[in-house]
Amino acid sequence: MNTSAKKTQTYYQIILDASGSMESCRKQTIESLNEQVLMVKGLAKKNPEEEYFMGLVDFSDPQDVRTLWNMQRVEELNEVKLEDYIPRASTALWDAIGSTCMDLQDRLHDKMKQEEASVMVMILSDGHENSSQLFSARNIQMLMKSLEKLGDWNFRFIGADFDIHSLTDQLGVQRKYAYSMSKSNMNASVGFMEEEMDEIMAKKMAKMRGGR
Repeated sequence: MNTSAKKTQTYYQIILDASGSMESCRKQTIESLNEQVLMVKGLAKKNPEEEYFMGLVDFSDPQDVRTLWNMQRVEELNEVKLEDYIPRASTALWDAIGSTCMDLQDRLHDKMKQEEASVMVMILSDGHENSSQLFSARNIQMLMKSLEKLGDWNFRFIGADFDIHSLTDQLGVQRKYAYSMSKSNMNASVGFMEEEMDEIMAKKMAKMRGGR
């Protein structure tokens, strides 16, 4: 079998703040999500040798992490509607990141070990963590580092009317992997993520051509 012809997968996971303060940009957030889908669909057309999947969770209170998309093929995704995203309660950010990434790790362990998959985790929030019970900033920092050592895991942080660097500095994340924008211009995140995905995909293809 010619393994060079074997398709690999990219898993694009969005972790979205659904605390009550996101109500002020609910419509803009939904528009941005739909632009994210179009962006990844564009990547799929540009890179036909790659399979793309998208997951979306939103979160508020501790252990309140809702799955809207459970790693669906990007070609199968439909638009997000207003009733799909409902801001509510507080910001258990560490719990959302920790539980989502551990679930992904369990699901993709074999594929990552065999270098058949890469993961992009995009976290969007409009404020600091304020209510997690299961994970701390230190837990998340250690989890991210362990995942990056295991395989092709990538993390990007986006702040809406929020200096996201004040959060990523707690996690030891390089500032170039974080982006802040205004709630009135949520779609700006799409351009940032498209550039990041293009760069990551170029490195991935170069690695595959080099025979790993």
